[in-house]
Amino acid sequence: SEWWLQRRFAGGDMNISAAVLDAYAGLAAGGRAEAARESDEITKWDGRIVAPPEELDPRRNGRVYSASQLEKMAGCPYQHFLERILKVHPLDEIAYEQDTWLEANEFGTLVHEVLQSTMDELCESGRKPSMAYLPRMQAIAGEALKRYRDEIPPPSEAAFDKRRNDLFDSCEVFLRTEEEACLTVTPKYFEVSFGAGEDTGLAMPEPFTLSLGRGATIKLRGRIDRVDHDETKDEWHVWDYKSGGTSAFD
Repeated sequence: SEWWLQRRFAGGDMNISAAVLDAYAGLAAGGRAEAARESDEITKWDGRIVAPPEELDPRRNGRVYSASQLEKMAGCPYQHFLERILKVHPLDEIAYEQDTWLEANEFGTLVHEVLQSTMDELCESGRKPSMAYLPRMQAIAGEALKRYRDEIPPPSEAAFDKRRNDLFDSCEVFLRTEEEACLTVTPKYFEVSFGAGEDTGLAMPEPFTLSLGRGATIKLRGRIDRVDHDETKDEWHVWDYKSGGTSAFD
């Protein structure tokens, strides 16, 4: 190796770069990337991607999108570019907090399940939401808490009690609000999907095709949390539950 280095770097006339790059593919790839970045051209090593519009344009690629994907596409196109086109996803940060049980999205899913089960029972029995149903709703919440606790053990009893109180408070607020709202409205349908391949009840297995004008369309899929019927006006109300913050909504 010393002889080769002397010939290469100590005034020798032997150029072994090509032979080294042929032997080590990783070095060759790095060399091409470095040369491209140092050039005046915009290349794939600068972030340029070469793909036909038919593959990336939501109006032309035939893919089915959800409402959250469209929201992210409009709110932060660069994040959409990273996640949906380059398929780059950050690693989950694992943080242990002694006083916190369930991440915000996990608790939101728990609340959603309790609301769903409660409304299913009420509709099956022909009843409307009222505060008289609070003990039963709290029992449903207790069963859901047990399932979550078995799957995700809380770091402490204090953390579990806090989430339990939060959930029970949500149940009371929900029933109190629904008791007033349902005086003239009857909840009818729940978890109505479209574009998910389900063919039960109101579900539409095929995606919804939304016209954008000038012959352009985009395919949508999703799940409607709830549909109510207003008997006084003969109108339908479509609801999407929001169990997290409301800062993003007027």
